[in-house]
Amino acid sequence: MAEHAADHLSYWLQLKLEHKDLLGQIRHWDNLKVAMDETAIWVKDFTAAQLETNLLKSIPFARLFYSKDEFLYAKGSLLPSCRQPAFLWTPIARALPLSLPRLNHNFFEVGATYPVHLVPAAGEQAPVALLIDIAAANPYIQTAAAARLQHLQWVMLNESQALV
Repeated sequence: MAEHAADHLSYWLQLKLEHKDLLGQIRHWDNLKVAMDETAIWVKDFTAAQLETNLLKSIPFARLFYSKDEFLYAKGSLLPSCRQPAFLWTPIARALPLSLPRLNHNFFEVGATYPVHLVPAAGEQAPVALLIDIAAANPYIQTAAAARLQHLQWVMLNESQALV
């Protein structure tokens, strides 16, 4: 049975160097090789499935070629565009390294500490929270009406103190 002629073609992508950041969306394809010259970045070894993906088709300013008999042909063209250049090919992960920011964008400030200052007031204000000794509050809790205690919220700090 005859083999499909397109299976033996090698596909290349050319992109100007100023647009090389656009290759970030295909950087996870480990089979790709990258080379650079003075004006462009070249990518080769695309599979047939990768050529049909929207990730590749959505890269602007990219030119696709196929290699045949040491010439590069624009995809869909029968006339050669140029000779196949001789490059030193590098895996795409090494040619386009990731750079992560050094800043920790901790917008929630989980580890932040804030100083607490007491500000004198002219008049007496109702307390929002009250730190109490459980042994001192126990006689009142035993004798107080349920209506007075039902709206209180308790947080036990340790065995002898509570925050009401």
